[in-house]
Amino acid sequence: MKLMKNVFFILLLLFMAYGCSSNNCQPLPPEKFAYNYASFNEKVNSLVVVADTSSSMDDCVGDHTPFHMSKEVLGQIFSSLPSSYNMNMAYITFGHQMAFSKKPCIVNAENKKFSRSAAMEMIKVPEMAGGTSRLDLAIEKSADVMKKMAGKKVLLIVSDGENVCPKSVKAVNDMKKEFGEALCVYVIHAGNAAAGKENLSALTGNLNCAAVYSAQDLFDRNNMKNFIETVFVKALVDTDNDGVADENDKCPGTPAGVKVNSSGCPFDSDNDGVYDYLDTCSDTPAGAKVDQNGCPLDSDDDGVIDLYDECLGTARGIVVDKKGCSLVKMSENTIVTKEGTWIYKGVQFQSGKTFITPASARILDELGAMLKKNPVIKLEIQGHTDSSGRKSSNMKLSSKRADAVRDYLIEKCGIDSERLVSKGFGSSKPFTSNATVEGRKANRRVEFKPFN
Repeated sequence: MKLMKNVFFILLLLFMAYGCSSNNCQPLPPEKFAYNYASFNEKVNSLVVVADTSSSMDDCVGDHTPFHMSKEVLGQIFSSLPSSYNMNMAYITFGHQMAFSKKPCIVNAENKKFSRSAAMEMIKVPEMAGGTSRLDLAIEKSADVMKKMAGKKVLLIVSDGENVCPKSVKAVNDMKKEFGEALCVYVIHAGNAAAGKENLSALTGNLNCAAVYSAQDLFDRNNMKNFIETVFVKALVDTDNDGVADENDKCPGTPAGVKVNSSGCPFDSDNDGVYDYLDTCSDTPAGAKVDQNGCPLDSDDDGVIDLYDECLGTARGIVVDKKGCSLVKMSENTIVTKEGTWIYKGVQFQSGKTFITPASARILDELGAMLKKNPVIKLEIQGHTDSSGRKSSNMKLSSKRADAVRDYLIEKCGIDSERLVSKGFGSSKPFTSNATVEGRKANRRVEFKPFN
């Protein structure tokens, strides 16, 4: 009886020693890597992780156990993926302690939407290793799970490679036959035994899209980045850092900080052809022509944009209505030319003369009164002649006619001289044909052109 007690005590000590060794043989959590993938394409639509939790995974390898190393490396992978990564995932474990499950493999999560938090939660189970390794059954189960998953598929196996059944190679090859080019297989060796790595390499030997990695190597920042970009992410060049890759960017060279659309072009909210970040008039009406600042054109500067202005060419300073037309009352005999000049029909001259007739004086008095009421208006008085006489004589005559009208408005009507300038055009700009008496009479005239 005493001997039995001693044996039991020794066994208890051995069990406690083994348990303490296993608990202490854990890797320290590595640095969490963060990679900046502002622009990327996703290579994977569906991920199935197969994790080895068999008893050999609890054997110390240096300062680590393969079991804890596998969890750390999976956590590192998931935390390194872009947070916006869009894929579905499944998590299968094989080789369990009897207390966890009597089944050789278990689907712990299936067709689960990826998020970092969901992935980290997913790989928490089981909490301890222990059990018989049946990788072949786990791979077969992966094939069943993948049938329900769409797009580009990745089978990711994490194992120490110990006690790998030869059927595992056949199971992988069967999966490749079923899914073809849609499937890639990647294996992470969580251990340092050469035999284990050799066993795992046999799984990928006949595959084009496949590779074996060392878990220990993946704790290096650059190695992990290469792994992420081999398996999951196609990093895209984004020269102007606007969040749209160069290959999709229709507006390269966007200034820093400017918001862009999915094509990489700055927003133009009012569709006036001027980007919002340059547009000082962001609510331009549809159809309005704009200047370089995105503001609607107002050619005559009357406060009514050209889009709505029915009277383009209004003199600056003249009060206008909502249609852009002058509220200044013009004589019924006044003509506004397409050049924006005013012709008072009654202001005409006798052939070869420059004096103001009484009829012309009455009309000029009306013009003077209007100018008094609108002190901002300035006029260029343009003198003209008919085609009679020499050009040089007509040029002098037209200038004298313009001067005569200017003098009348200043002296008789009291208009400030700074508001009036005069210029002669001779016979170069006939209003109508000089072939008739009436035509020549109409051409002996002055015109008034508002200016700023």
